[in-house]
Amino acid sequence: MPDGSLPGERMVNFAAIASPSVQEFFAAQARDVLIAYPNADGLLLDRMEQSFYSLPDAFVDFGPHAERAATDAGFDFEAMRSTTQAILDVIGSLTNAHLVEFAGGRDVPFTMASAFRDNPAIADVLAFRSTVAGDYLLCFRQAADRVRSGVELVPIAFPPPMSLLTGVDFGKYFRHADSVMIKFLTMHYPMIVTYWSQSIVAINPVLDSGLVARAVSTLFDMEDESSSIIDDYAYPEPDTPHRAGTQAQLRKVKQATLAAEGMPILPSVHGYGPLDDVERRWRMGWKGGKHGMWVNGYGYLSQEKLDLLGRVTADR
Repeated sequence: MPDGSLPGERMVNFAAIASPSVQEFFAAQARDVLIAYPNADGLLLDRMEQSFYSLPDAFVDFGPHAERAATDAGFDFEAMRSTTQAILDVIGSLTNAHLVEFAGGRDVPFTMASAFRDNPAIADVLAFRSTVAGDYLLCFRQAADRVRSGVELVPIAFPPPMSLLTGVDFGKYFRHADSVMIKFLTMHYPMIVTYWSQSIVAINPVLDSGLVARAVSTLFDMEDESSSIIDDYAYPEPDTPHRAGTQAQLRKVKQATLAAEGMPILPSVHGYGPLDDVERRWRMGWKGGKHGMWVNGYGYLSQEKLDLLGRVTADR
């Protein structure tokens, strides 16, 4: 964290992807796979970004590996550290009135993204995150090229505006990747809202948790209509529709596609959930993805859903 502490309340113990040892370890794994499977013509690379599932994840990495990487890349590490800590400090001074005003506009995520980029200090923080993520991807590109040429690399990443925090710059990824799969693991979205809300209320207990949840959902443009009831943001049961809004998800695909400079953007839509809601989300992915889509199954694909997939993909 920017104050030197270790982050708490993490979903997973994420490694420092700025670490040369971490990069070399996974590059070696990629080489091993390609050598062991000479007919493999591509690799899907998950988690090619900083984590953001919880609030603390969005405010790392300020450890020694990141400091060395920042110095090597010409960033002012101390300035980035103080700027990031200042953002965390602001959370402690928020009021419920701020949250009501914040969640009132549908253009909040992209307005804030523009404001962040226009602020030199914050822009450097975001640029550094994308530099680290880009260098990590470059390690895989170099590892694959050492084995044989022409291996496709398809990193899997969160869509905008989450990608601002995770460090994914679609406009730079095309240098090392052949396409990018953007993940719509929409059953995770309410848990992200819950994790962030819990952390924010822990920092500032006067805030109403429902208003915080609505603001977080609005910030990440997760829904067409956000809720002010914190209990609405629970992991959906298999028969519960996902809260992720159709138009919100289409906006994400469009933003990523515009930024990608011609590199294919492939929505990855999950098969978890009731049939009618799966159809809604698959049609979003099929309509929004100009180069097709991936379906994430994890054992949730019944014959009924496979038949549905055939109907969805037949509709162009």
